Amino acid sequence: MKDCLGCGHPYPDGHWMNYVNDFIENPFFWAFLIALFVIVILVMRFVDVVKANMRKADRIDSICEAIQWTEGGINKRIDENRELLQLIQSQCPQLLEKHPWISGWIDSQEQYFLAIAEYAHVRVRKYKRF
Repeated sequence: MKDCLGCGHPYPDGHWMNYVNDFIENPFFWAFLIALFVIVILVMRFVDVVKANMRKADRIDSICEAIQWTEGGINKRIDENRELLQLIQSQCPQLLEKHPWISGWIDSQEQYFLAIAEYAHVRVRKYKRF
């Protein structure tokens, strides 16, 4: 007769506790238990990574949608930027002569908008520059 997990209380042959003792004493049982534990942890981590990637994709989609459609989208911002420079050139050429860096500011803003559009895969309308 074996005892109850080392406590000294005997169990008769064929008792279910003997099977539990056999499992506990079997090294393959412990290897299986550890492997199962590791697999559960890996699956939980995988699920966390997938969820994080889905949140990231949702954020990126939201940003791209805002770039395309908010207040007319980036094409409207680019057009307005170009129209502003044309307005200053036609209505206040002396302002650009006195402060030539204004043109540089507007060009820099346009380059920024074009880079955003390129990274967001937004098609930018072509235009003729005066």
